[in-house]
Amino acid sequence: MLWRFFGLVTEHSVLVECQFLTVTAERSRLLTSIHNIYRLNSKHKPHI
Repeated sequence: MLWRFFGLVTEHSVLVECQFLTVTAERSRLLTSIHNIYRLNSKHKPHI
């Protein structure tokens, strides 16, 4: 019984970790694209 509980907990934490990594990767990709767009826009516009 206890081993099954530990197995479930381990499985759950692995799932959470995978989701966290995916979210972090998505966020960094989003930030990179925003940064690239901003850089492209700032190239076209003169700095104030």
